[in-house]
Amino acid sequence: MTASTSTPIPNASATDVEAVTAIVLCGGRGQRLGGADKPLLLVAGKPIVVHAIERLTPQVQCVLVSHAPGNDAYQNLGLDCVADHSAHEGPIAGLAACLPHVKTPRLLTWPGDAPLPPPDLISRLAPACRAVGAVSVTAGSRRQNATLLMTQVRAAELVAAFTSGERAPRHWLDRESIPSVAFPESAFLDADTQGDLAQIEAHFRCAPGEG
Repeated sequence: MTASTSTPIPNASATDVEAVTAIVLCGGRGQRLGGADKPLLLVAGKPIVVHAIERLTPQVQCVLVSHAPGNDAYQNLGLDCVADHSAHEGPIAGLAACLPHVKTPRLLTWPGDAPLPPPDLISRLAPACRAVGAVSVTAGSRRQNATLLMTQVRAAELVAAFTSGERAPRHWLDRESIPSVAFPESAFLDADTQGDLAQIEAHFRCAPGEG
């Protein structure tokens, strides 16, 4: 695994960048898009997951991609990949697979079908993470259960819940009263449906410099 050599963005301190590994979750089924591998869908000439990684890289030390077992497409893109232990077990499965490979004190989980991580994501989440060990995101009125900044200790607790049978992060988040930080809803566009994909494509048409 190679650490990012990108220059940190102004809002992220060097300490924040050095302390975080991003885990991009790409093991979903894509059921509402006919079984499509959503992070690999092309938008503005690149796979959605590549857009996401390009925006996360300046904010973290390294990026790992979790994917369903037997799917070599992400490795073919030259990404640092870890296969989930079993297929389509939800976002915590990707965390469980990647956690042994994380060398930084903190980690971020991010959905692979969401191409627009905010440039101040880590810097805004870091204070709450330092205070209580884990923090989630709210975009509009909706908590983004797959977007979490956590210490390794809190991540191990979430994985333990997964091992005990929990598949949805929201149960652990509610039980542990994990705080959230509010972001604009537009920063968390994901390719859940054809309508969502059209909205993402429209964003890049209106902001061609972001592609």
